Amino acid sequence: MTPASGQPLRVTWEVANKGIGITNSTDWSDSVWLSSNPDGSGQVASFGSARHIGQLAKDDSYSRSLDITLPDGLTGNY
Repeated sequence: MTPASGQPLRVTWEVANKGIGITNSTDWSDSVWLSSNPDGSGQVASFGSARHIGQLAKDDSYSRSLDITLPDGLTGNY
């Protein structure tokens, strides 16, 4: 599916602990936004976040999804 301006889109991502031990934080949020630059600068829209509660052990991971609607009037690459 090709994302299109003004249309719904499901964004899915995975967070993995590739460190040497358990995470030192027990609570954080993953944020989803649209930016005009590959480095994340030039933020165009913020779509929300998904909270994670609990530490993440070494080599553990989790997946999240967020249903968003892309802003109207978008053209080009983001």
